[in-house]
Amino acid sequence: MKKCIVFLVILVLLISCSGKTAIGYNDTIIQPQLEIVDKLDSLFSPQVSLQDIERHRSELIDISDNALTKIKKLEDYNGNSSFKMAAIKYFTFVSNYYLTTPNIDSLIYNFNSPERLENLTDEQLNKTKSDFEHFLNLENELLDEQKKFAEDTGMKLN
Repeated sequence: MKKCIVFLVILVLLISCSGKTAIGYNDTIIQPQLEIVDKLDSLFSPQVSLQDIERHRSELIDISDNALTKIKKLEDYNGNSSFKMAAIKYFTFVSNYYLTTPNIDSLIYNFNSPERLENLTDEQLNKTKSDFEHFLNLENELLDEQKKFAEDTGMKLN
Protein backbone atom coordinates (compact mmCIF):
# COMPACT_ATOMS: atom_id res chain seq x y z
CA MET A 1 0.00 0.00 0.00
CA LYS A 2 2.84 2.39 0.85
CA LYS A 3 4.42 1.77 -2.55
CA CYS A 4 1.14 2.67 -4.23
CA ILE A 5 0.87 5.95 -2.30
CA VAL A 6 4.49 6.86 -3.04
CA PHE A 7 3.91 6.09 -6.71
CA LEU A 8 0.81 8.31 -6.80
CA VAL A 9 2.64 11.18 -5.10
CA ILE A 10 5.52 10.92 -7.57
CA LEU A 11 3.09 10.75 -10.48
CA VAL A 12 1.26 13.89 -9.31
CA LEU A 13 4.56 15.74 -8.89
CA LEU A 14 5.74 14.71 -12.35
CA ILE A 15 2.50 15.80 -13.97
CA SER A 16 2.47 19.16 -12.18
CA CYS A 17 6.08 19.84 -13.20
CA SER A 18 5.54 18.91 -16.84
CA GLY A 19 3.10 21.70 -17.63
CA LYS A 20 0.15 19.31 -17.93
CA THR A 21 -1.74 20.93 -15.05
CA ALA A 22 -2.56 24.62 -14.74
CA ILE A 23 -0.16 24.89 -11.81
CA GLY A 24 2.61 23.08 -13.69
CA TYR A 25 2.04 25.22 -16.78
CA ASN A 26 2.13 28.39 -14.68
CA ASP A 27 5.25 27.27 -12.81
CA THR A 28 7.08 26.42 -16.04
CA ILE A 29 6.66 30.05 -17.08
CA ILE A 30 6.79 31.97 -13.82
CA GLN A 31 9.60 30.17 -11.97
CA PRO A 32 12.30 31.38 -14.41
CA GLN A 33 10.72 34.83 -14.41
CA LEU A 34 11.20 34.95 -10.64
CA GLU A 35 14.81 33.86 -11.14
CA ILE A 36 15.25 36.73 -13.62
CA VAL A 37 13.94 39.21 -11.05
CA ASP A 38 16.35 37.78 -8.48
CA LYS A 39 19.31 38.09 -10.89
CA LEU A 40 18.34 41.64 -11.79
CA ASP A 41 18.27 42.53 -8.10
CA SER A 42 21.83 41.22 -7.84
CA LEU A 43 22.90 43.24 -10.91
CA PHE A 44 21.51 46.55 -9.77
CA SER A 45 23.25 47.22 -6.51
CA PRO A 46 25.82 49.93 -5.76
CA GLN A 47 28.18 47.37 -4.21
CA VAL A 48 28.30 44.97 -7.16
CA SER A 49 31.59 44.83 -9.03
CA LEU A 50 32.01 44.77 -12.78
CA GLN A 51 33.10 41.11 -12.58
CA ASP A 52 29.98 40.22 -10.59
CA ILE A 53 27.84 42.01 -13.17
CA GLU A 54 29.43 39.95 -15.95
CA ARG A 55 28.79 36.72 -14.03
CA HIS A 56 25.21 37.57 -13.06
CA ARG A 57 24.44 38.75 -16.58
CA SER A 58 25.72 35.48 -18.00
CA GLU A 59 23.52 33.56 -15.55
CA LEU A 60 20.58 35.79 -16.53
CA ILE A 61 21.04 34.87 -20.19
CA ASP A 62 21.27 31.17 -19.32
CA ILE A 63 18.04 31.35 -17.30
CA SER A 64 16.27 33.13 -20.17
CA ASP A 65 17.53 30.72 -22.81
CA ASN A 66 16.57 27.67 -20.76
CA ALA A 67 13.14 29.13 -20.08
CA LEU A 68 12.62 29.81 -23.79
CA THR A 69 13.52 26.23 -24.66
CA LYS A 70 11.00 24.84 -22.16
CA ILE A 71 8.24 27.33 -22.92
CA LYS A 72 8.44 26.88 -26.68
CA LYS A 73 7.81 23.16 -26.14
CA LEU A 74 4.64 23.85 -24.16
CA GLU A 75 1.39 23.41 -26.00
CA ASP A 76 -1.28 26.05 -25.59
CA TYR A 77 -3.19 25.37 -22.40
CA ASN A 78 -6.84 24.70 -23.23
CA GLY A 79 -6.59 27.02 -26.21
CA ASN A 80 -4.86 29.78 -24.27
CA SER A 81 -1.78 30.89 -26.17
CA SER A 82 -1.49 34.45 -24.84
CA PHE A 83 0.26 33.48 -21.58
CA LYS A 84 2.84 31.43 -23.46
CA MET A 85 3.36 34.14 -26.10
CA ALA A 86 3.82 36.86 -23.46
CA ALA A 87 6.45 34.65 -21.81
CA ILE A 88 8.25 34.08 -25.11
CA LYS A 89 8.37 37.85 -25.76
CA TYR A 90 9.61 38.51 -22.23
CA PHE A 91 12.39 35.90 -22.20
CA THR A 92 13.43 36.69 -25.77
CA PHE A 93 13.87 40.34 -24.86
CA VAL A 94 15.83 39.52 -21.70
CA SER A 95 18.13 37.12 -23.51
CA ASN A 96 18.71 39.39 -26.50
CA TYR A 97 19.12 42.58 -24.49
CA TYR A 98 21.66 41.22 -22.05
CA LEU A 99 23.52 39.35 -24.79
CA THR A 100 23.69 41.93 -27.57
CA THR A 101 23.64 45.40 -25.99
CA PRO A 102 27.07 46.95 -26.46
CA ASN A 103 28.92 47.69 -23.21
CA ILE A 104 25.97 46.45 -21.14
CA ASP A 105 28.17 45.57 -18.16
CA SER A 106 29.57 49.10 -18.03
CA LEU A 107 26.11 50.59 -18.45
CA ILE A 108 24.78 48.58 -15.53
CA TYR A 109 27.83 49.42 -13.44
CA ASN A 110 27.33 53.13 -14.11
CA PHE A 111 23.59 52.92 -13.40
CA ASN A 112 24.34 51.56 -9.94
CA SER A 113 25.70 54.84 -8.60
CA PRO A 114 24.61 58.47 -9.00
CA GLU A 115 28.26 59.48 -9.32
CA ARG A 116 28.96 56.92 -12.05
CA LEU A 117 25.70 57.74 -13.79
CA GLU A 118 27.26 61.05 -14.75
CA ASN A 119 29.71 59.11 -16.96
CA LEU A 120 26.90 58.21 -19.36
CA THR A 121 26.02 60.36 -22.32
CA ASP A 122 22.46 61.63 -22.65
CA GLU A 123 21.99 59.24 -25.56
CA GLN A 124 23.14 56.23 -23.50
CA LEU A 125 21.01 57.30 -20.56
CA ASN A 126 17.86 57.81 -22.63
CA LYS A 127 18.32 54.60 -24.62
CA THR A 128 18.88 52.54 -21.48
CA LYS A 129 15.88 54.08 -19.74
CA SER A 130 13.77 53.34 -22.79
CA ASP A 131 14.99 49.74 -22.85
CA PHE A 132 14.22 49.32 -19.13
CA GLU A 133 10.72 50.74 -19.68
CA HIS A 134 10.20 48.25 -22.51
CA PHE A 135 11.33 45.45 -20.20
CA LEU A 136 8.89 46.58 -17.51
CA ASN A 137 6.07 46.68 -20.06
CA LEU A 138 6.86 43.11 -21.14
CA GLU A 139 7.01 42.00 -17.51
CA ASN A 140 3.67 43.64 -16.75
CA GLU A 141 2.16 42.02 -19.85
CA LEU A 142 3.42 38.63 -18.68
CA LEU A 143 2.02 39.13 -15.18
CA ASP A 144 -1.33 40.32 -16.60
CA GLU A 145 -1.49 37.19 -18.74
CA GLN A 146 -0.67 35.09 -15.70
CA LYS A 147 -3.60 36.66 -13.84
CA LYS A 148 -5.94 35.99 -16.76
CA PHE A 149 -4.65 32.42 -16.98
CA ALA A 150 -5.26 31.92 -13.27
CA GLU A 151 -8.79 33.28 -13.56
CA ASP A 152 -9.55 31.11 -16.60
CA THR A 153 -8.27 27.95 -14.91
CA GLY A 154 -9.54 28.65 -11.41
CA MET A 155 -6.02 28.71 -10.08
CA LYS A 156 -5.31 30.88 -7.04
CA LEU A 157 -2.22 33.06 -7.05
CA ASN A 158 -0.42 33.79 -3.80
